[in-house]
Amino acid sequence: MAASENSWQNLFAGGAGREGTVAVPLRVVSRGGRPFLILPEDATLSAQTLKLYSPQTYRARAAFFALKCALRWNVPFKGQRVHVDVRLDDPFVHFLQNLVHAEQEHLPTFGILAGNPGAAGQRFILLVFGDAKTPAAIVKVGLDVEAKRLIEREAAFLESVPRGTRSIPAVRGQFEQPRLRGLAMRFVDGESPRAMDESAIPELLTSWLHPHHTLAIGLTRTWWELEKNCGEHPAFVLLEKRLANRIVHPAIFHGDFAPWNIKVSEGVWTVLDWERGELSGLPGYDWFHYIIQTRILVGKKSTTALVQELASLLGSPAFQQYATRAGIAGVERELVVAYLLHHNEVIRPGEGQLRGRKLFNAFAKQWLNISIR
Repeated sequence: MAASENSWQNLFAGGAGREGTVAVPLRVVSRGGRPFLILPEDATLSAQTLKLYSPQTYRARAAFFALKCALRWNVPFKGQRVHVDVRLDDPFVHFLQNLVHAEQEHLPTFGILAGNPGAAGQRFILLVFGDAKTPAAIVKVGLDVEAKRLIEREAAFLESVPRGTRSIPAVRGQFEQPRLRGLAMRFVDGESPRAMDESAIPELLTSWLHPHHTLAIGLTRTWWELEKNCGEHPAFVLLEKRLANRIVHPAIFHGDFAPWNIKVSEGVWTVLDWERGELSGLPGYDWFHYIIQTRILVGKKSTTALVQELASLLGSPAFQQYATRAGIAGVERELVVAYLLHHNEVIRPGEGQLRGRKLFNAFAKQWLNISIR
């Protein structure tokens, strides 16, 4: 099985037949013709590796359930059996060994989730098991320049978060060499919240506000990115007049706050994947993102239905209480339009962009009185 430059096989320094090299048997589950899950040979550990993936749509959940059943009952399934050669003297292997307190002649068992190969900076998520065959650590790894940059940014954010901040994981260790960059965190068990489960959002996002600090919206990174990319856009021209000088209470900002980046265990939410994270970000953005993206990508809601849901959200007691504390009461609609403009034109998501543009056009016409062609 040939390995491309940004292949999961290049996570490990190999060398078939060399002294100190072990051949690790694995099974590769592909999606869309590309490696997606790389599972250990042990069926129990393979089933635990599946916890790295959080299916959202009904179709994805059904396929995922079928794979879990196949592993549980040892039923044959589509998956290529491969061996990857791993050198025990590789510094990255030593990093993994230290995470699980393994002896140097012992290679910890691992499974891998391959990130989106179509996105810039594809990263690989390793679940590393301890001696008791239980998950011991999560290691996010990047091979190319963009992936390494994203991991470095996420590590820097997590290291800067005040200790004890709610729902944000702590860093267990970092690894860096020319070949790859790694970030280790503790394993978080649990399932993602269902797409429409928003019960924890008001309290969580309120806890991320900085009630004793103020900041002009125009001084946030999100606004700077919006101005840089959309400074001539007619909607931005109006938004700048209404929002740029507005003083708000900044918030810890995730940037992709959505069910697929959240684990829930005994009612406690842990939010993962902080490569866009900021300590002093724009309030409201994460809440809008959760509602809009789950409705577009999972719920497949129509633009009309989404407009109604956003209007209901903005008028709800929970959001109004948050808006008052954040200092955004009275400009909620303009912030929704700014969020959509930023997400569509700055983030440029790989999925749902057409739907996002339709929603932006509808809100720009209804709330800013601008018709966008």
